[in-house]
Order: sequence, then structure tokens, then C-alpha cells
Amino acid sequence: MFMEKSYYKILDEIESAGFVAYIVGGYVRDKILGVITADIDIITNATPKDLNGIFKNIKKTYLDYGAVKLYIDNHIIDITTFRREFDYKNNKPSRIEYISSLETDLLRRDFKMNTLVMEENIIDLLGGKKDIKDKIITPVKDVNVLFSEDASRMLRALRFMFTLDFTLDKSIFNYIISHKELFKTISNTKKKEEFDKIFKTKNTKDFLEFIKKYQLEEVLGIRSNSNYIITDTVIVTYAQLEIMCELPFTKYEKEQIKQIKSIVNSGKLDKMDIKNIMIGIHVMDVRFKNSVVEKLNLEQ
Repeated sequence: MFMEKSYYKILDEIESAGFVAYIVGGYVRDKILGVITADIDIITNATPKDLNGIFKNIKKTYLDYGAVKLYIDNHIIDITTFRREFDYKNNKPSRIEYISSLETDLLRRDFKMNTLVMEENIIDLLGGKKDIKDKIITPVKDVNVLFSEDASRMLRALRFMFTLDFTLDKSIFNYIISHKELFKTISNTKKKEEFDKIFKTKNTKDFLEFIKKYQLEEVLGIRSNSNYIITDTVIVTYAQLEIMCELPFTKYEKEQIKQIKSIVNSGKLDKMDIKNIMIGIHVMDVRFKNSVVEKLNLEQ
């Protein structure tokens, strides 16, 4: 596994070039929660041009977003430049401005628990530690601004609520319920990314009951019935749902859903079926992951 000391080496290389750099967001939050994760984001006052001069293994550069993707030991590290964001369109900023202030960069983010940064020690400028301790999701800024800029943050809030077992700040909950039509503006790709993460957890049933209770099924494009079998296997969950939007399933996922649906529709789906399906999915997942690693090795 990619070790934390490797992350510090990246920070050291950036700082040795005369810049500052921090690990930010989910990795720091999960570290406090005692959750192991390989996902990492780094922020810095170095620009993409600067970073391309520091690292030789940058595979992609996104100048319009002030970001690069660094490939190390088959891991992808996202590095972004401190920035302000302007003129949101289609849930994305259409213009950015590089800045030197860490705090100003953190103020453009979604929830306080995601604003923690770390070098060797954790730095908390906006009260993220307290929210994690209290298991609550609070907004970095006024919810009317936060969600009107990017409606996908509403779905992220729900994802964090059910994957972390946190509660929503009242202002977030009220906004989501009263502005639920904004869910329709979220891309199907983004919806699937968030659904996938929720459906991997033990709280899938709670999520599906929540969106039914608050009449969010239509705007999210998925609907459940009372007969589904609880599982933390993503593809089995999808196969038991009525999907009312064009989620971008892979060819393999479509075939799996089709096979599972045939069992579901026969009324014979039981825990043994799920166990056998999970074994098959695990084998395919291992093969897929191995092929991705091999491809990355060939690219490097």
C-alpha cells in the first residue's frame, strides 16, 4: 500500500522548490476517523507549470482547473493550486484565479470536515475537527451559495451522511428538501459515482428509505421497493432498483445487472444467490484491477 511517508516525500519535493504544500480533505478526515484510504489530494501554491518542472511523472495537466495528476507506484495523486473559483456553470466553475492564501482556498470547499490539511501535523483553520468529533456535516459557507454553485454538493452531503454515519446540519437538510429539483441538474456520471460509494456500505437500506421518505427518488432517478435484499454489493443493489435515468454502466455492469434482474424477477433471489454473485464479482474485480495496474505500468 502507498504509505503516508510517500505523501510526505511529495510535499518535501514541492517545498524544496520554494513552495508550500499540504495533504487536504478526505484523507485527513479519514485519518482522524481511523479509516484507511489510499485516496489523496494535495494543495499547493505552486502552479501546474511549476509542478511540471518539479515532477517528471505527471501524466495529465488541467490548466483550466489548476490541477495535475501525478502517478507514483500505480497511485494517482491529485495536486491542485490554491485558487478562487468564479462563474459556476453546469455545477463547475468556468473561471479560476490562482492565489497564495491557504485559508481562502479552503473557503471554496464544501463542508468544514473536508477543510482539514496536514503536513506532519493536522491544521484546522475552519473548525473541521469539531464537526468530525460531533459527527455532523456543516457547510463552509451559506448553503444558498454553496449549493447554487454546485448542486452535486447536495448529493455529496447525502453520501457523507450515510457512508460516515454523520448527521446533516439543519441548514443543509432544509435546503436539500426545499430545493430537491436541483438534483436533476447533476450529471448521471456524478450520480453514479456517489451512488456507488453509498451502495458499498451497510447503510444502503437507510439511504433508500431516506430518499423515499423525503420524495427524492424521482429527482435522483432511482426507486426501490419493499422487497429488496440488503447487501453492500453495489451491482446487486442496482439490479434491485428501478433506474429512471441513464447511469453510465460499463458493458460488464450491464451484463451483471441483467443476470441478477432475471433472478430478482423470478422471485427466487436469496442470500445464497447473493453470495454466489459476490464471489463472481470479486473474481472479475480482481482481474479488472490487475489489468489496470498492468496498463499503468506500460504507460510509465
